[in-house]
This record gives sequence, C-alpha cells and structure tokens, in this order.
Amino acid sequence: MATDRCALTVYFEDPFWVGLFERWEGESYRVSKLTFGPEPRDAEVWERVLREFGLDPARPVVSYVSRMDADRALAARQLIEIAPRLDKAVPGVQLLIAGGGNVFDELKDRAEAVNEKMGRRCIAMTGPRTDINEIAAAGTPCIIVPSPNVTNNHQEKNARILEERGAAVVLREDECDGDRLYAAAKALLHDDARRAAMRSALRQIAVVDSAERIYRILLELAKR
Repeated sequence: MATDRCALTVYFEDPFWVGLFERWEGESYRVSKLTFGPEPRDAEVWERVLREFGLDPARPVVSYVSRMDADRALAARQLIEIAPRLDKAVPGVQLLIAGGGNVFDELKDRAEAVNEKMGRRCIAMTGPRTDINEIAAAGTPCIIVPSPNVTNNHQEKNARILEERGAAVVLREDECDGDRLYAAAKALLHDDARRAAMRSALRQIAVVDSAERIYRILLELAKR
C-alpha cells in the first residue's frame, strides 16, 4: 500500500538515539520506534527508512520528490510508466516517490497497478515532500525537473545552481519526456564515479545550519 504521509523524528533518549517513524495510510495510522544506539549517520537513517517502506537497501533506489498536483506531476507520471523498462536496464531498481497533491491518489493507484504487473514492489509512494536544500544536505545525487508554474521560475534557477556545480542533472519540464527521463536515470545509475562526485558537490553546497544562521540574524535585528 502507498503511504499518504510519513514523518521521521530522530532524538536522543538517554542512553540511545532513537527515531519515531509515523505513517498515515487513508484512515489508518501506525508508528514504529527505531533504536539507533550511537548518533546515526545519514546512510543508517536512509537504510532504516527504506526498510520501513518495504524496500531493500542493498538494491539501487531512485527517489523522486515533488508536488503531486495536476500541473506539476509530469515527471512522476513518466517515472511510474518507465519503471518496467528501467528495471530491465538496472535489475532490481526501486522507486521511492514522495509528494502530496491533488493527483496523488491517482498516481498511487497507477503505481500499485504497475507493481502488480511487475510482480514485485518496485514503486513506493508517500506524501509530503522535502526541499532542495534538504536534498543537498543529504548528499543525494538527483535529477531535477523544475516546475515552470511557480513565481519567477525560482525552481529552475535554484536547480541550475546545483547543475553548474556538478551536483545535479536538470531536465526542463517541456523537454522531459519518458525517453529522456529513462536515459538520464539509467546513465546516472550506471555511473558510480559520477554519483560519488555529485554527493561531494552537494555536501559542499548544502547549508546545514540554516536554522542557526536565521537565529543569529534575528538576534542581531532584535538588538537594533
């Protein structure tokens, strides 16, 4: 079953670091407690999240993050449709698609139909999404399809900054058909060196202390 919404909260509960993984599926709710022990690394958190979605951390994973609205879901639709073809090129590949919106249920139903046809859980879906700085902070190699239906085209401008630094692949929505998305994903999944370089570039770009910076600015403003 696809997940309508999920949340992961990691905190210290003496003497261990633990996580609460919450999932809402229609009218049902469930929560899992994850015990990490020492402060978990990003890779460890990611592995536990994948397991909660029923995905295998040992297999390649393509994660897609976006709004799932009628005017912003083109790439998600294409990714669902190319899943069988991508599985042939990269055996065992898994897709994690995240984002709430007015066509989420429609896409969820289509994803489940594709899974049934493939005979395995290739596509997992969940609701509300992350943003571009969180992707950078996690060091996740990414293909970005910015929506043109936003103020001042800010999504593409932000994405191009990552692209210029070798941290992302950018496909404009008007040039992103199924074949191009398939080719970009296949090339990235087969290129270990490029993904490693993208992870390094992303971590150099990421602003991981944004909350602290905002706090300091507010303190300075309060003194004036």
